[in-house]
Amino acid sequence: MLHLPQLAWKRLTVCSLYLPPNSPVSKLSLAELFEQLPKPFLVLGDFNAHSPAWGDSRRDGRARMLEEFIADIDLIILNSGEQTFVQSAYHSTSAIDLAVASPSIAAECSWAAHSDLCGSDHFPIFFKLSSNFSSNVKTSFNFKKADWNRFGDLCKLSLDDSVADIEQFTSKLLDVARSSIPSHKGTKNKTCVPRNVGGLFRKGKRLK
Repeated sequence: MLHLPQLAWKRLTVCSLYLPPNSPVSKLSLAELFEQLPKPFLVLGDFNAHSPAWGDSRRDGRARMLEEFIADIDLIILNSGEQTFVQSAYHSTSAIDLAVASPSIAAECSWAAHSDLCGSDHFPIFFKLSSNFSSNVKTSFNFKKADWNRFGDLCKLSLDDSVADIEQFTSKLLDVARSSIPSHKGTKNKTCVPRNVGGLFRKGKRLK
């Protein structure tokens, strides 16, 4: 389900995508699709790909390709890490549904999986878009040029037991990111917060 506030004249492209599990998918075919989408856009659907980047316990070949593609065109993963699919035969869950967004709207989006399957083998996904949504371009981090050693060192200094709540954690993490990860050129000064900020923290932990 997708909840949109009153956006007046502002435009948002929403694309629902299904990638069959046994059909080959290439970066080129995805690029051809995404190039047709007016920005800003939200793409969501069953990608049939497993990756810890969006909550799964393993990573498969398709997910590796998708991770590279997402990084190449500077999209933001919206998934919170919740499981999205139940394989009844094995009584197991996985995360194969994915949502990505343009950097300019990612900070205004929220993603959540329903706790009830509602008769399906996929959990319904709820999206909300803040009424603060603006079509203006915001700054996004250029992770390809990140200084991860500096990021790890700053995480050790800034993120400790004294961080009391999520707002303080997010603020400190963004300060660390701004000091170690450059922004893309030609964008506004308002920073777009990645939805998977926990991933940044885990990256810093691994570098300790």
